[in-house]
Amino acid sequence: MTDVAEYNATIPPTRKPKPKHKAKAKAKTKAHAKAKAAKAKRFRCRSREQIVAGQFAWGAAEIGSVINRNQAQTFHLIYSGALGDAVSKVNGQHVGVVPKLIRLLGGE
Repeated sequence: MTDVAEYNATIPPTRKPKPKHKAKAKAKTKAHAKAKAAKAKRFRCRSREQIVAGQFAWGAAEIGSVINRNQAQTFHLIYSGALGDAVSKVNGQHVGVVPKLIRLLGGE
């Protein structure tokens, strides 16, 4: 009986145990994905009703939602000067004055 136990101890296992560094890497990617999703949730655009209720729309996406345009179209309107003084830049971010935008391009 002892010979069998000794023999079994010398046979390598058929399935190698997972290296610890791979398990850590997998945990890091899960944590990274979770943090990325939380950040995306934080920076989602406000709803149109929330924007119109306030006085300012921050960023091209929010300005676009006020004037019923997508973000690329809004950037084009801003840089071509079509929005005039309704949009200005504050600390590197575009800010639109909601009442002026609605008057200019008729949100509804």
